[in-house]
Amino acid sequence: DGGVRGGNGGVLLYMNGEKFSTKFLSPSVGELKTLIAMRNELAGNIVDSDAPRDVIYNEPGGEVVGVSPHTSHTTPTNLPPINSTAFECGICYSKRECMLYKASEMRAGDSLEAQQGEQEIGEEEEWKVEMVNKRAGHLSDKHLAYFRDWDRMIDLELAEEARVSRNAWLVPSAEREAKEGSTLSGLTWDRRAWEDQKVEDYEEGCALKFERSSGGILALTFELGNRVVVSSDSTLKSSGSTSEVHRSQFSISRGTAEVIEDTHIILRCKREDGERLRRLVDSWGT
Repeated sequence: DGGVRGGNGGVLLYMNGEKFSTKFLSPSVGELKTLIAMRNELAGNIVDSDAPRDVIYNEPGGEVVGVSPHTSHTTPTNLPPINSTAFECGICYSKRECMLYKASEMRAGDSLEAQQGEQEIGEEEEWKVEMVNKRAGHLSDKHLAYFRDWDRMIDLELAEEARVSRNAWLVPSAEREAKEGSTLSGLTWDRRAWEDQKVEDYEEGCALKFERSSGGILALTFELGNRVVVSSDSTLKSSGSTSEVHRSQFSISRGTAEVIEDTHIILRCKREDGERLRRLVDSWGT
């Protein structure tokens, strides 16, 4: 638009541990369409493999309560078929993991996925069968059954974690604290403690101290070493004032719990996080 046109080519940079080379390419329209189609296929495969398969929720977007019975003996990861050549599979950095998943599907019993896996391998070249046997042939059925259960637990955990992260911003902090005990509400940032810090005391970061006069922090689920997200709530109170300032909810910084007392918590954060918090407070005039 506006007479501005993109370049008619691009530069590919190849690097390895010994040397690198560059090559200028000017693809044709047909080649561009093929690249876009390959990109879309790759993006779709990534989305499919990340999505929990047949996870049961108590309601749309609610809590995970289990998995569908017909997938109880298969892997939760929906991987694309093996379309590579023998050479490409031989030099692939993920061949061990890939063949482990494929062997797990092939030997998962009488499930549909197992039948499809056996059929896929059976119709392909002999080298693919040899590759699976070479990388996973030493594993017994018990080993693969354990792997499927372990992998399924990871899938369920990720599904639940995604739900919690997605819904965390939709619930007021005080309500989340009362319900789950994994949120601290009504905290006041101790700006003086931050300003009095010496750079040499925290070579790679700074300490952010948050206080709560009502206490009760030790009764929650926070532990030393926990990763903590510092965020604003929808309502803030100015220091030394009862006036309320309404702000949007968003994340400010992340840190590690270094000190936990009943009336305050100290987080180890990056120095730029402390500066960001200071600028934010100054801009709000609180």
